[in-house]
This record gives sequence, structure tokens and C-alpha cells, in this order.
Amino acid sequence: MKRSFHLLLYCIFSCCVFAQKGLQIQHLSGHVYTYVTWHENDGAQYPATGMYLLTAKGAVIIDTPWDTTQIRPLSDSILRRHHLPVLMVIATHHHGDRAGGFDVYKRMGVKTYSTQLTYDLCEEGHPH
Repeated sequence: MKRSFHLLLYCIFSCCVFAQKGLQIQHLSGHVYTYVTWHENDGAQYPATGMYLLTAKGAVIIDTPWDTTQIRPLSDSILRRHHLPVLMVIATHHHGDRAGGFDVYKRMGVKTYSTQLTYDLCEEGHPH
């Protein structure tokens, strides 16, 4: 009976977690937070995890959300939670789940940084 109850709770919890495909933010340590955003590809949802670091002047985001429609909700959540703007975004590589939002952040006036190779690959149209 107890095992069945735990299995039922697990199923309910799993359904709720996997059904919720919105922005998820979690405190990691100190001034570091992780976030998960989702992107649809061929009818399936895929998560992308990034992080941000809080400084006295604002947030530094490491890797952009995969789906550019989630950039504003992430920035708004940081402002609402921490009362700090997004200062800059750093991409760890050229794929869409890391640098795909650079153009959006640039239009927002946020500085973007990457290696020269990442920048070149993005310019060549390889952000996927």
C-alpha cells in the first residue's frame, strides 16, 4: 500500500514537471542561478540549461535561452527577483541553445560576448 502511494505521488509529480515547459529558475550557490528554457524541434520539447551570475550592477547571463521568445521572460524574472538588469550575455559556443538569442539581446542594448570562432560561426549562419 505504501509503495503504491509513493508510486502515485511520483506519477503525479512527474506529470506536473514534464507538463510545465515554462521558464524555471533555481538558486545554485551564492550569487549563481541556473535556468531552464524549452525549445520545440520536430514536435518534441527539449530543455536548455543556462545560468546567470549576479553582480552589484546587474546580471551576467551565460548562454541565451534556446527559444528567443523566452529571453524577455528571463530578463523580466531577473529584474523582478533581484531588482537588477541584465548587463551582458556570454555564449559558450555557437549552437542556438547558447548563442541563438544574441541578436535579441543586442536589440535590447545588452552587451554580448563570445570567442571569435563562436562569433564567426554565428555570422556564417550556424547557430543551430
